[in-house]
Amino acid sequence: MQGKLLIGGMERASFIDFPGMVSAVVFTRACNLRCGYCHNPLLVRETERSFVGEEEVIAFLNDRRGLLGGVVVSGGEPTLQPEALAAFLRRVRAMGFATKLDTNGTRPEVLARLIEESLVDYVALDFKDLPEGYAELCDMREEASVIASSIAILRRSGLAYELRTTVVLPRHDEARLTAMARQLQRGERWFLQRYRPGDVLAQSADFTAPDRAALNQLAERFRAEFGLDCASR
Repeated sequence: MQGKLLIGGMERASFIDFPGMVSAVVFTRACNLRCGYCHNPLLVRETERSFVGEEEVIAFLNDRRGLLGGVVVSGGEPTLQPEALAAFLRRVRAMGFATKLDTNGTRPEVLARLIEESLVDYVALDFKDLPEGYAELCDMREEASVIASSIAILRRSGLAYELRTTVVLPRHDEARLTAMARQLQRGERWFLQRYRPGDVLAQSADFTAPDRAALNQLAERFRAEFGLDCASR
């Protein structure tokens, strides 16, 4: 019997998470990375218990047909539950919703399968750092090459997608972000997201949010210099 998706919460209506449509956002539990600046610490820690049942989510979506255009599955990291994730997306698409996946990119084989089965319409993939920085920044145990593999899958897929970087100072200085920009392809969509102080995973860490105007200027430079579809938010 197919296991249900372990869900940590749901946002019933979002105007910003799925480009071009109003969506519900489903947050799955557990993550394989430990990014100290993560603002969803309760979703990161592994658990076998859902905070919101899948059937409750499906019932809500059924009542919102015609009002919501899409469903975003975020986390945590959804691809840690590959079978349950695929089954959930099939149910959602059968109801007529477009689907978006937010992923950290560490499970390229799962991403490839979802795309092959036409279970996602849009993907947002975290581009957290230069490859050599993942181990320190995120306590990443996998080879950093998996991120490049996931990006390559998206580039070949024909799907709409975006890359996104949560900009945390002092780590993501201009030199580091410029080096990251050089790894991207002309026309690629890249969002520079301001770090949000608050209830983060590593409370004792010295994280600082970048100046909004300075981040806007960086995005403008990357558009001009590298031809990227780059913006800050």
